[in-house]
Amino acid sequence: MDWTMDDLLARLGSDVEYTERAEPSTRLGSVVLADDLGDDTHDVGDAPSSVVLAVGVRAEALAALLEITAERQCAAVVARSPGGDARPHAPVGCALILLRRNASWMTVLDVLEKHAAGRTRPPGSPDTPPVGELPQGDLFALAEGLAERVGGPVIIEDANFQVLSYSSFMGPTDVGRDRAILGRRMPIEWLEHLDQSGALDRLRTTEDVVDVVGGPLQARRRLITAMRSGSRLLGILWVAEGQTPLPVDAPALLRESAEIAVPHMLRHYDNHEEERRGRGQLVRSLLDGSGQLHRHADELGIARSATTAVLGFTPDADLDITDDAWDRITDHVALTCAAFRWHAAVSRLGRTVFAIVEVPPGSNEEGVRRLGEEIVGRVIPVLRGRLRGATSSLGRGLGAIRARRRETEDALGALLDGGNTESPRFVHADKVRPIAVLREVIQVLDERGDLWLPGLQTLVDEDAVRNTEFLLTLRTWLQASSNASEASRQLNLHPTTLRYRLTRIKELSGLDLDDPRVRLVCELLLVARARSSHP
Repeated sequence: MDWTMDDLLARLGSDVEYTERAEPSTRLGSVVLADDLGDDTHDVGDAPSSVVLAVGVRAEALAALLEITAERQCAAVVARSPGGDARPHAPVGCALILLRRNASWMTVLDVLEKHAAGRTRPPGSPDTPPVGELPQGDLFALAEGLAERVGGPVIIEDANFQVLSYSSFMGPTDVGRDRAILGRRMPIEWLEHLDQSGALDRLRTTEDVVDVVGGPLQARRRLITAMRSGSRLLGILWVAEGQTPLPVDAPALLRESAEIAVPHMLRHYDNHEEERRGRGQLVRSLLDGSGQLHRHADELGIARSATTAVLGFTPDADLDITDDAWDRITDHVALTCAAFRWHAAVSRLGRTVFAIVEVPPGSNEEGVRRLGEEIVGRVIPVLRGRLRGATSSLGRGLGAIRARRRETEDALGALLDGGNTESPRFVHADKVRPIAVLREVIQVLDERGDLWLPGLQTLVDEDAVRNTEFLLTLRTWLQASSNASEASRQLNLHPTTLRYRLTRIKELSGLDLDDPRVRLVCELLLVARARSSHP
């Protein structure tokens, strides 16, 4: 089996969370399994350049395994992420590849088994099938085929700029390409460059081929175009200039390649849809507090005793958003959590994308705030507006997730209340709890029409018959904390006129406005009435 670290990372794809000392050109040998550290460790990695799969190795034993594999000249150790910021460091001579907490070892083994069977071959190999004959949905084989066709190394990204696959490349180092591959998404420097130059908008809305010379990170020339199915943006196709200049007809070839890639991208999304739905159902069960919570958490990779917070995000305006756009927003939330190296289970319920985040040891609510502000601060290509978000308090235990979800929903409602564009984009539930409580009380009063006071109805009737403004006067006075001077100023009335109206209001309604409890109830009822079409 002739393969490199580049091939390994490509096949593991989005399951990779973190890498250290993973040089793309490193040649790899066989794949071996490592049991939990014990008497058999002398058998681990006997073959030089082997890849060691740390199946069943405890987090605290990983550092020792890395030392052993480095001594035996193994190329890499693949392990599940232990979570949090604390990670063992890869010794010189052995790479560390950490998978997402919920990555399946069966999937990893299947991927490497297929590689060992020879599914990945060097470009130009006689056994490499033509692009038109590649199995639909095999994006890595597609990237290899398109690279050979266009004449330079190719990267295939989804509509949210997450790297899905890329072709092999043994040429000179290109920092931007390496960062995209290792970080699994377009570097922020490239995103900002495309946004400022107007190229990002062209990629979102057209089928133009964008030609970029002098890009960030001392990049070589890039040609970039969108892959679309009708109005749906499927992803972005890149080709970079390698050791030799791109051919003259490279833009036309790239545009044709984008059309060839469309059925492969559609199959890719179809293949992942079932997995997405399954994970979404598990997340919803935890948020609802229903079913076997421990089992659901185990399948999502959430530690049962972990400290968690529930974050929620929703668009600014009540826009008509397609299901595909919602998927991209959900991906954006999940990818930003991954970029922070925080384990998160993400799903959409209605018009809110929820993230159950596992707060790493040593972090706190300030860390959650930074994560939330990063999510609402980033540009989302499929969303013209911006996101707003909120977080619950921190808590331990799976049973409390439902209550934390309610905190987040209440905080989001309070944040969006009245559509105030000056309010912050992301808040902690505690910061808006008084507003959330008021909204809850008003909702109850709105639903319970029988709680409406007869005295207030008398004022409604009087206003309708005699064209008076008793109800407005009472509401303004109450909201001014019963301050007659302030209320008269807001109503543009002389203080004597205001006092006369208040006297008539008391006489007509029979309400004892000297009682603070009566004033409180009247104010709540009037606020509720102002927000609904019925008393």
